[in-house]
Amino acid sequence: SMRRLVLAALVGSVRGFAGGAIRRCGVEVRASVDEEGARAVRGSGKVPVELGNYDDLSVRVPRVTYDEAACEAKFQQVNKPYVLTPVRVAEEGGAQLGRVVVTDAAVGDWKKKDWLIELVLDQKEPWGLISAKLQGMGQMEFKSFDVDIPEGLEEHPAGRARCEILVKNIYHKGPDPRSDDEKRRLVAAKLQDKARRENNERLDAAIRADLASRFKVDSDK
Repeated sequence: SMRRLVLAALVGSVRGFAGGAIRRCGVEVRASVDEEGARAVRGSGKVPVELGNYDDLSVRVPRVTYDEAACEAKFQQVNKPYVLTPVRVAEEGGAQLGRVVVTDAAVGDWKKKDWLIELVLDQKEPWGLISAKLQGMGQMEFKSFDVDIPEGLEEHPAGRARCEILVKNIYHKGPDPRSDDEKRRLVAAKLQDKARRENNERLDAAIRADLASRFKVDSDK
């Protein structure tokens, strides 16, 4: 629509967005639309466009933060005593005993994406059979076969079921040499990056909404 075209032109001419200040009680951006951009918007369409005052745009949104408690909770969630390193399939072969595969799988009506399966034969069925069937498979290879589900598995009703598995990635599993403190720092850094992205997305949405509220288009075409 014409409103979308005008909004895109205004967003493209905003100055000062990158200079937004992070404040204690939120994120605030002050910016302005340059006169050249405003003239381009006015003359860009065949329908009348009435622009508002863009000399001092100001938007404020709640700030996303992850405190020490949130970082610790995430660390406890993801911390494992092992590390997974990608297998070079062309040189090292595909799925083998002792390796871990990441799959998209369905067992009967049960479905799971990014399901990690460690290829170990000495385990309860149907996991032993599934591990045996996955041996020799390559990356992005699909296989379908029947499995017998025993009694007592909470997520799977007993009986014969069709198992369909796509192998997405294959990993070596080994001890993690990093200390807990090092892994905590990595988790905190990732959460800080996530907060930055979320704040930028909120700011972008807010300034677009503010811009859109300041002009009128006489046609919805």
